[in-house]
Amino acid sequence: MTLEATATPDTMPPPPAAGGARRLHNISELRLLFAASVVLSHAATLLGDDRHRLLRVFLNSEAAVQGFFILSGYLVCGSYARLRAPLNFYRRRFLRIYPAYAAAVVLFITLALVQATSQGTNVTWSQLPRYVVANLAALNFLQPTIDGLFASNAMTAVNGALWSIKVELMFYAVLPLLYWGARRTSFFLVSLLLVAGGVLWWPALHGAGVWMGHAIPVSMKFQLPGQIHFFGLGMALFAVSAGAMSRAGLVTVGASAIGLLLFLGESGDALHVAVLVVLVGGMSWLPQVRDVFAGQDISFGIYLCHFPIIQMLLAGGAGEWPFELYLATVVVLAVAYGLASWRWIERPALTLSRGRGTGA
Repeated sequence: MTLEATATPDTMPPPPAAGGARRLHNISELRLLFAASVVLSHAATLLGDDRHRLLRVFLNSEAAVQGFFILSGYLVCGSYARLRAPLNFYRRRFLRIYPAYAAAVVLFITLALVQATSQGTNVTWSQLPRYVVANLAALNFLQPTIDGLFASNAMTAVNGALWSIKVELMFYAVLPLLYWGARRTSFFLVSLLLVAGGVLWWPALHGAGVWMGHAIPVSMKFQLPGQIHFFGLGMALFAVSAGAMSRAGLVTVGASAIGLLLFLGESGDALHVAVLVVLVGGMSWLPQVRDVFAGQDISFGIYLCHFPIIQMLLAGGAGEWPFELYLATVVVLAVAYGLASWRWIERPALTLSRGRGTGA
């Protein structure tokens, strides 16, 4: 079996919209699993102590976000393959992501300020316009909080989970070029290049900083292109489902990422990749499980809301509650918001973008 490294646009099987593609199973369930991992991990982390360290180890929020990136690479490649028109693709991506994102930004800064005011907390109101503009522009690092908010919490960011949205949007921006390159050469080659570029980005940047005598913030590791190897794995998964790459090719791409990370001494990241490749690949080829939420894709809403919900609960004294009660409250509120976001924001936006149906 070949790895399709020499496939050409004329010989490559058509994208999913043209028929013959194999739809992968359990994608919504995987997204929900990753969302749950992020929620539970952050619920333990934001307590600010080591009482529940094992929960953070086994439900690693960083690995879960990386799993989201893999699924995003798969899903948005499928979306672009069906549309093949950048402007239409960007319009649909905007409507899928931004209305729910913007609503969460505005709602939770409002609720956080109401809570702080009711508690008699002094906040720096003059920072509010900068916070709103920066966060609505997905530039959360410019103003992650307003002075006075959550000052007694272990972290003061209002919604520290939103950094990944910027990375997603940057990947959307370059996807048409990547897809064009994959069709001109092969998905195997482009996926392999993305894996190599993403893994080598931080060591190269850090080395350049040392050479120039400047300390590069470690946060740069988590920006594009530092996370693009996960999107590359998702593109490889899409190519397998579309018949443009063999499973042996997918294994080779994943093994290349793991091997490079081990060579660079990044054993933790290598473990993340190994677990995610096995988990995503394994679950997506298993039979479809029963949809307990009846087609309601609540994972995005859960991801958007969980961090500020935890912050407000802790600011209200939930850190002193029994851990089980605290955790159950976080989960119930996050699921309730996820359902509301899907019903009143995300699904109507999808209907507007497509005319009918649902989407990734």
